[in-house]
Amino acid sequence: MQEHHRRRAPPFDRRAQPAALTSRLHPPKVTDSLSPREDGRMIAITRYRVPGEDADGFAERMTAVLTALSASPGFRSGRLARTVDDPDLWAIVTEWDGAGHYRRALGDYAVRLQFIPLAALAVDEPGAYEIVASF
Repeated sequence: MQEHHRRRAPPFDRRAQPAALTSRLHPPKVTDSLSPREDGRMIAITRYRVPGEDADGFAERMTAVLTALSASPGFRSGRLARTVDDPDLWAIVTEWDGAGHYRRALGDYAVRLQFIPLAALAVDEPGAYEIVASF
């Protein structure tokens, strides 16, 4: 009886891979370059389309939301802004110690009571951003 010897493939050696292939297979993590001060921090940006006649009431209600959010653990800062080019477009920008803090703050009953009625005016788009660099 004749024995068949199978040739084994050489072990995978990542060093032998072309650089372009290696970088696609294992892209560098963006957070690898962050300083410890920025690690985990994030900003949340929600834009709102508010008709001109509702602007004053919106600003007042959203300021109350910011006040409620500011009492939440992990809250760093918050701003309400209005574009200079389109007065119907507003944004609330908040900074947090991490996404978990942000999500828990939005789940707080007192915040939801004030925030949910304004959700109908929100622009439907992603709004949570990790901080990659700051100056």
